[in-house]
Amino acid sequence: QMSNVSIDAGAGDDVIAFYGENNSIIGGAGDDTINETGGSSNNHYLYNTAFGNDSIKGFTSTDKIHIATGYDAELSNENKTVTVAFLPPRPRLSMF
Repeated sequence: QMSNVSIDAGAGDDVIAFYGENNSIIGGAGDDTINETGGSSNNHYLYNTAFGNDSIKGFTSTDKIHIATGYDAELSNENKTVTVAFLPPRPRLSMF
């Protein structure tokens, strides 16, 4: 278990898997898959539309998404997946 850690994956398509709480996760450029496991909570995901199409598995009600300012977005919730689509058409961020 890790807590109070900052992870910055940088460029490229990455898979980030972790267990813990109070962490800051930055997927970076590329299409990333972030797997939050084992009842993790209170994690912070930092997102910028230049990052790519990312997904967060295991997102909980105590986790937070921080999105760079100045972007319009549409939210949708379908089949237990919340999707943030940036406008005009840009990458998407999905949480489930």
